[in-house]
Amino acid sequence: MNGKFHFMQRGKKLVAALLIICMLTACLPNTALRVSAQALGIMPLSVSQLDSSGFHTVAVKFNGSLWAWGANRHGQLGDGTNIDRPTPIRIGTSYNWASAVAAGTHTIATKTDGSLWEWGNNYIFFGPYDLDAIANTYIPTRIGICYDWASIAIDATLSAAIKTDGGLWAWGRTHNNSAVPPQTLSETPIQMGTDTDWASVSVGASSIRAIKTDGTLWAWGANFAGQLSDGTYRFRKSFKQIGTSHTWATASGTHTLTTAIATDASLWAWSGRETTPNGIPPSVSAQIIIGYVPWQAHNILWQ
Repeated sequence: MNGKFHFMQRGKKLVAALLIICMLTACLPNTALRVSAQALGIMPLSVSQLDSSGFHTVAVKFNGSLWAWGANRHGQLGDGTNIDRPTPIRIGTSYNWASAVAAGTHTIATKTDGSLWEWGNNYIFFGPYDLDAIANTYIPTRIGICYDWASIAIDATLSAAIKTDGGLWAWGRTHNNSAVPPQTLSETPIQMGTDTDWASVSVGASSIRAIKTDGTLWAWGANFAGQLSDGTYRFRKSFKQIGTSHTWATASGTHTLTTAIATDASLWAWSGRETTPNGIPPSVSAQIIIGYVPWQAHNILWQ
């Protein structure tokens, strides 16, 4: 009975995610980006993991096959073309994909053997410095030779991953001001410090939020809106602990906002200069509790 309950909840979660994607893509003018109900009908209960950039979507089925659809100008679908796909298309013939994430115009993924793969173009910069001339990758291409990648996270230009030994790695481009070109962190993964106790990582707006195994929250990277909550607008070149709490479970962020969930199921958020009085950068004291996350206590949606 318990197994059936969790299966039903997993199905509800996947269907909800697909419905959200439908609502988002339905608003886009390019019909090639819309997901048809008929296309969705072949996937909901067979999908183990799904992610969307807002313009393209990738999904891994329970059988380990990889699928993608949406915009494909820079090869981010991985089907060997730059043709937009309005319905899901199988990527390659492998049945050993473990996870895939999409952002901007690129995709990264891991296989069950722990290898790391990437395709599309993660150097496109949405601003006055368009790096569209940099070559695209149209099929999944392996990064390095390691077989110990455990989890991955990306935004439009920056990628991060945690290895099985708890080390945190990152690559791509970052920027802290739209008036200057983005800076290259590295074209290939480099380790961020020497700590090996990282538990989870998220990437947003050229910055990284990560949680250690002791429940502490750390931030690195772009801080142009004070979104890292360190009391400045300066780019952080090394990880800085945010606050002193040891109870963080997960965290993520955008250009002006950081949100996090604590182990007691409370939901927290802190924003940047747009909502900070007198232009003072937000500090740890600016964290505001939003409430308690629904269903967390029942271990259904927020794990």
